[in-house]
Amino acid sequence: MVAIDTVLRTVGAAVTLVATTALFAYPVSHEFHESARVPDVFGHSPSTVWEPINLSTADTHHVKTLALPFGREYFIPGFSSPIWVKRAPPRVLTYDEALCKGGNYWTQVQQAFDGNLPPGPAFSIQSANNGWDILKREGGHLPPRWNDAFQTMASAQGITNPNPDTEYIELDQGIFFKNREGKRITEPSDGFYNLHVIRDVAAIISTDSLSPSAALKKRRNPPPAADIPNLIPPLNRLSDLQWVFWSDIAGNNVGRLRFLGRDHIVNDDTGAIVQYIFRAKKGVDMVPWPGLSFSIDTDEAKALLGTPNSLNAVWLMTDRAAVLGRRRPVVTIWSAALTNWICMMWDLAPE
Repeated sequence: MVAIDTVLRTVGAAVTLVATTALFAYPVSHEFHESARVPDVFGHSPSTVWEPINLSTADTHHVKTLALPFGREYFIPGFSSPIWVKRAPPRVLTYDEALCKGGNYWTQVQQAFDGNLPPGPAFSIQSANNGWDILKREGGHLPPRWNDAFQTMASAQGITNPNPDTEYIELDQGIFFKNREGKRITEPSDGFYNLHVIRDVAAIISTDSLSPSAALKKRRNPPPAADIPNLIPPLNRLSDLQWVFWSDIAGNNVGRLRFLGRDHIVNDDTGAIVQYIFRAKKGVDMVPWPGLSFSIDTDEAKALLGTPNSLNAVWLMTDRAAVLGRRRPVVTIWSAALTNWICMMWDLAPE
């Protein structure tokens, strides 16, 4: 037994030596470089952009690989710490693409205003119990980075001394549910939404969010795209959940919904468009409150409407046009002090 153990140790050491030699025999950047940083526009620490390791086919069997969001970790046998290598950054939405999308979305919204599109699905507040673990807390408070925006919301409606308290709602898609076909699904998506509903100024601020469909797509082994609609609750879109809880709180005044906010935006596509506009208009990556505001008649507003974080505004205006009436939205974007988190606010001003 001692002889066998000695042989195994010797072989293991040899494999480690070969793997390590193979790894560092190639021009691989395994040290951190400040030049590899990208601007912190997405609400988290600056990311290092990594590129694939340069190993020949004969050498790759010495290395275990783990894919991660911002790169790959390569585990060398015999080493406790992984070695990081650079890779190219993922492609993000371009300004022209966002402008095209936003223009098409605005055309869709106008068709709904004209009565040429059917209303969206009708969900009751009880529908949210199918698949959603709900925590509601009255007397909540807006994040401090929204204090100035709150005063703007009140002034726009001629409201004096508004109550800033919110009804804070946490929604976690972490329980069993019946899908659109009535089949019981026992594996939740782990999607989530967090909402601040402010009755006095008719506003809904959405903080952290990950839709059920997006959560499934982010899995290591995501299901086929065609299967996803049957793997999530019927009530799954942020716009529909916002409408359900706003209707429950507003009662007969549901049509006065005015402001939709997105807080702590971390989506790469939205961040890229916001940064593009900041640089084009101000020559900087970050613009604090009052930020920049654009009417829907401008290209900037349409480009922002074409970003993922504006889809809830698109679908609320489209699906609830009969109740909301014709609107002429204005969008404001800014970066929060200290954190540089991106915030976006849509003012659905009556036309």
